[in-house]
Amino acid sequence: PPGKKESIFLTEGGRETFDQLYRLREGEMRVVTSGASSPIFMLPQDSQKQLVSDLLNVLIGVASTTFPLNQSVQFDVRPGVCVSGASPESVSRLLGELAQYGTYYLRLSRFSLQSADKKGLVLQAFTGGLRKYLHYYRACVLSTPPTLSLLTIGFLFRKVGRQLRYLSELCCVDGPSGTGQATFPVGVKLLSYLYSEAQSNCSNENYPVLLSLLKSCCEPYTRFVSDWVYSGVFRDVYGEFMIQVNEEYLSFRDKHFWVQGYTLISKDVEDCVPVFLRHIANDVYVCGKTINLLKICCPQHYICWSELPVPRIAVTFSLQEVEEIERECAVYRGRMERIAKHSAISREEQALRAERARQELINQVRESTAKTLESIRGCQVSQRLAEEAKKRERFEELKQHLEQEQEVVEVEMHVFFFFLK
Repeated sequence: PPGKKESIFLTEGGRETFDQLYRLREGEMRVVTSGASSPIFMLPQDSQKQLVSDLLNVLIGVASTTFPLNQSVQFDVRPGVCVSGASPESVSRLLGELAQYGTYYLRLSRFSLQSADKKGLVLQAFTGGLRKYLHYYRACVLSTPPTLSLLTIGFLFRKVGRQLRYLSELCCVDGPSGTGQATFPVGVKLLSYLYSEAQSNCSNENYPVLLSLLKSCCEPYTRFVSDWVYSGVFRDVYGEFMIQVNEEYLSFRDKHFWVQGYTLISKDVEDCVPVFLRHIANDVYVCGKTINLLKICCPQHYICWSELPVPRIAVTFSLQEVEEIERECAVYRGRMERIAKHSAISREEQALRAERARQELINQVRESTAKTLESIRGCQVSQRLAEEAKKRERFEELKQHLEQEQEVVEVEMHVFFFFLK
């Protein structure tokens, strides 16, 4: 229509407009730098569909012609990648950033699949938690529609890419060849390491991932603590926890059993327990020792034979679960206190109670005997009375019979005298 026309923005002109302007500016730069005009070469345009496919593959550690894998376990971007509507520099910068995410994923995958059997249960739990995180990340990549643009994919995976970069630094695989400068800790030191990192990152996006890994790593340690403090059972195959067993002193029955039978693996508390359990380290250590001493000195003690279900010891971040564990502890404590109260009766009180029970039994027997004798006497009296009644009846019958015979004799005598007269 007639009238004043507004100039459109470059982004509103379409991809071809951007490509023409980019070639024009590139030609001007060549003239300025070389002093003479040179022909403008058209860069080959890559298929964005194929680039998206290669990009989704590299995000899960799969190499391609666009993203080759070098000797340093790092994905590179093929030079000269160009798509319509964007400069080769911007495309290369975007693809390089996303390829770095794939490098982090590949290095973390190899780290999580390394042999951790000889390095302890805590490291095995950590690698298990890391594999779980990478599994969810892989699921997110595989569920990404291939119809999205490169810029959209870069925006979607920017946050998780930062988490992958942090995890690479955490696992010490961020070096040039996939290894870090520091040695990755194991055992109790790994728990302290994760706890310190969680405190340092409590206000950023890495905090939930750290809490998840910390909870996974604490499971072997809490199982060990639960067996030790409740039953005095020592299960530490890899020697990574706080206590060391000296078998030669377990057969002693003097102070050597208590002092040297079970000892701490180090004089430094930080080498024995995680930093968040430093305040109860000695209590945990003494608790298990005491139970093992009771099993020898007083095996009938209620702590040694109690079969009550014990409350679980766990690391949790749920207030509802904390309240549930507290209720379990309250129930367990109440039951154990009742058992302790029942078991704390002294021998004198037990003897006194036994004497009272014996006297009560004697009294019950006497009362029962008296009742039985009374019943027997009652039966005898009733039987005697019945016999006397029978005897009276028999006596009366005999008496009547005798009187009748006397009357007959008298009649016969009168008759006899009458005839005599």
